[in-house]
Amino acid sequence: MRISEAAQRLGMSPRMLRYREELGLLPSVRSRPSGPGSAHRQFTDSDLTAIRMAVEIERRHGITPAALAFG
Repeated sequence: MRISEAAQRLGMSPRMLRYREELGLLPSVRSRPSGPGSAHRQFTDSDLTAIRMAVEIERRHGITPAALAFG
């Protein structure tokens, strides 16, 4: 699924998902569309599960995504 759908399912903005990816909290997996165009991140159900777990850890311990990535 595209980032907008993933963000909607998770209740966060696409920008927050891009930030998490930049921090290294998600592997950078890109799917090349058929024909000309730029690659787009495709989120899987496994990605959404991992993001939900990370958010739960952040909330439980009162830390930021950057602190989780550093740890």
